[in-house]
Amino acid sequence: APTDAQVQALLAQIDELNDIYKEIANKYNCYFLSNENLETGTDGVHLTKESHKLLASKLKEIINKIFKVYFAIFLTFAILPPIQY
Repeated sequence: APTDAQVQALLAQIDELNDIYKEIANKYNCYFLSNENLETGTDGVHLTKESHKLLASKLKEIINKIFKVYFAIFLTFAILPPIQY
């Protein structure tokens, strides 16, 4: 099992990577899912059962948001009359 110092160093690296990924997602107008508030188990690597549930909930929110945007775009073009040339 990792020591407390190793876990703290790893968490600091994860936070730093999280910030970098968020910046990249913003730059390229992409969706981003933060790993904030997700806890690992005793091995310091794998998510706990509760964190898996939280991750699933976060993914559901983002997927719903993505589909709402694309569905709205689809409806916009689906109801427009055809272009007459």
